[in-house]
Parts: sequence; structure tokens; C-alpha cells
Amino acid sequence: MTSAVLRMTTNVVALEVMIHYDFKEPLLAWEALQLPGNGVSEIGSRQLPDGNKRLAILGDHALDLVLCSEWHKSEMSKGRWSKIRVDVSSNSSLHRTGVLFNIGSVLQGNPTNPQPISNVMMATAVEAVIGAVFRDGGLTAVERVMETLGLTIAAAALVTLKPFLPYD
Repeated sequence: MTSAVLRMTTNVVALEVMIHYDFKEPLLAWEALQLPGNGVSEIGSRQLPDGNKRLAILGDHALDLVLCSEWHKSEMSKGRWSKIRVDVSSNSSLHRTGVLFNIGSVLQGNPTNPQPISNVMMATAVEAVIGAVFRDGGLTAVERVMETLGLTIAAAALVTLKPFLPYD
């Protein structure tokens, strides 16, 4: 096994342990871990002009869809939806999640010019991981991973440390 394949396998397995999800297509997980500008231009047959950003866009929408569906089943107001969306899917929330789950330890930056992982890069990486899970296992898998990561309406209510009133 080459060092590149070993690094990929090690980091993908570590990510799977972090998020409690086993990828059927590990290359999707590997793509999610590619920071823009790291020199990786393709994975398998997929071109990566912007690292993990395409998966991040998909993940952002999957995250919103799952949250909105959860909100829709409740009797919460539209105003509460806006707050939930900010509390759960903002860059600061996603950054905290990435740090809490140590996702930065498996991200692939530019080896010739190592830079600290910014808050936005970490948030983007969390979205990309969610996007990879969506591509690999659909919305049900995304729901499970979001629960693992604490990216749910119930978790948002706990984080804000404010009373959670379902009928506000």
C-alpha cells in the first residue's frame, strides 16, 4: 500500500469513527477532507477545482432540508425556524462542531504551505462531510450524522441554554 493510499484510508476511517458513519464510497469522504488549494485536482474520476467546496454546497442544503423538515413536523413559528437555522447551521456553529469532533485532524491542507484551519474552512469542511454523507447514503444517513454531531433542533435548544418552547 502506498503512503498516499494509507493516508487516505487512515483519515477516512478516522472520520467514520468521528461521525459514526461507514461510507460505502470512501472517495466521497476523502473528497470532503480536501481543503481548497491543497493541490489535489481530482479524486478517482471526479475533478476537484475547489477542493471540498462543491460537497459543502450540497451539505449546506442537505443540512437545511433536514432541519426544515424537523421544524415542519413541529408546531414552532416561522420566527423560531429562522433562529434554529442560525443556531445550528451558521459558520460559528459548524466551526464549533468541527473543533468538538476534531475534524481538523483529518483535513488535507496544502503540505507545502501549511496554514491554520480558519473558522470558515472548518465550517465548510463540516458541510462537505454532510454533503458526502448525503451522496453516499441519502437524507436518512444525513439525519443520523447530524444527530451524532449535535446539529439538531433539540441540540440547538440545549446550546442556547434558553427555555425551549415548542409553541413560541
